[in-house]
Amino acid sequence: AILTIPTGHNPLGFSMPESNRRRLAELANQFQIPVIEDAMYAELQLTEPLLPNIKAFDQNGWVLVCGSYTKTVAPDYRIGWLEAGRFRNIVQQIKLTTTVAEPTLLTETLGLFLENGGYDLHLRQLKKRYQQQIDTINSYICRYFPLGTRVSRPQAGFILWLELPESIDTLELFHQAMDEKILCMPGILCSADKRFSHCLRIAACFELNPKMLNALMRLGELAKNMLPAQNDITQIPTNSVG
Repeated sequence: AILTIPTGHNPLGFSMPESNRRRLAELANQFQIPVIEDAMYAELQLTEPLLPNIKAFDQNGWVLVCGSYTKTVAPDYRIGWLEAGRFRNIVQQIKLTTTVAEPTLLTETLGLFLENGGYDLHLRQLKKRYQQQIDTINSYICRYFPLGTRVSRPQAGFILWLELPESIDTLELFHQAMDEKILCMPGILCSADKRFSHCLRIAACFELNPKMLNALMRLGELAKNMLPAQNDITQIPTNSVG
């Protein structure tokens, strides 16, 4: 099977073009290979027009699409959905043997929220807030992180990917930050090798109160302190948001 995150790829935030989605669905049907589409961030697209799921181009049920309300409604609900196509019966059996059932109160509450239109309004407000918070965090990164730091601009979701100067070991930065109760994810956790050992993954979904912003500033200071000593004090700023 092929497992893909076509919308709001984690951690880079990019989205697969519609033409590639159509082509992947065609290939899945042609070669009869299941495609498991992770649509976790599909409803949090920050650009227009909205891209359809790969499942929209599926002809014979070879694409399975799964989503969740964890990122859009409430993390603690842990409620999602799966459209399994031709694999529906076996998926139902696996679901029964692994989790048996769901909490009825939570699923009924969520169902009412979806039916009365509140979810659509909530999504519009949520995406607007995420975009504002992403812009704010980007500005703080440009101001407080080492010169030359690059930060992604996600097309969906709220995950930011930072590329720091290559001399910085973000695993060490992670441990220093944890000592001060600041949480981030070192890039080495997103790969099987060390090519991203100078990168960081940061979530922009939390309320940007003074405590969070101060933590972001401090994280930038810790990163700066890891740079080798520079004799040239006339370095031109090259921070960029790309």
